[in-house]
Amino acid sequence: DVRGSDLDWVVAQPVHLTDTKTGQAYTSLDGTTRKMKVSREEVARVLAAATNDDAYVRQSVSISSVGI
Repeated sequence: DVRGSDLDWVVAQPVHLTDTKTGQAYTSLDGTTRKMKVSREEVARVLAAATNDDAYVRQSVSISSVGI
C-alpha cells in the first residue's frame, strides 16, 4: 500500500475525464468536488504542480472543475 510507504506520494482522484475544456481545476483533500467532469489537461496541470509543492505530499486529492 502506497500509504505505508516512506516515499513521497500523491493519490490523484479525478472525476470523469474529458478531452474538452472544462475550466480551471478544483482540488480538495476531503473528497469535495464541484463539476463532475474535468479535462485531462487540467488534471495534468494539477499533477505537474504537485511535483513542486508539498501541499499534496502524502495526501489523496480529488480533482474536479469549477466549470467554464
